[in-house]
Amino acid sequence: MRPGAGKSVPAEICSKDWWMMKRKYVFPAIIERDRINGKYTVVFPDLPGCSIEGEDFIQAYYWAGPRLAFHLYMMEREYEYIPEASDTSN
Repeated sequence: MRPGAGKSVPAEICSKDWWMMKRKYVFPAIIERDRINGKYTVVFPDLPGCSIEGEDFIQAYYWAGPRLAFHLYMMEREYEYIPEASDTSN
C-alpha cells in the first residue's frame, strides 16, 4: 500500500524523499523510582506522553526501548512532527 492511501497527505510526504525519512532515533530518558510504591518510571522528556512504568529497575529499563519505538512508530504513522532530541552533552 502506498504512503497515505485513503488519506489526504501533504505533497512533500508523497514525494520520493518520503522514503528517505530518518529511521534511527536516540532520545534521552529519565528513570525515577517512586518512594511510596517502589516502582520505576521511564520518561522521555522530548516526547510528551511517552513513558512506561515497571515493577523494578530492570523491567522499566527493558520495556523503555520498545515503548519508545512504538511511540515513534505511531507518530510516523500519523505524520506527526518528531522533534530533535535534547542535547545532553552539558
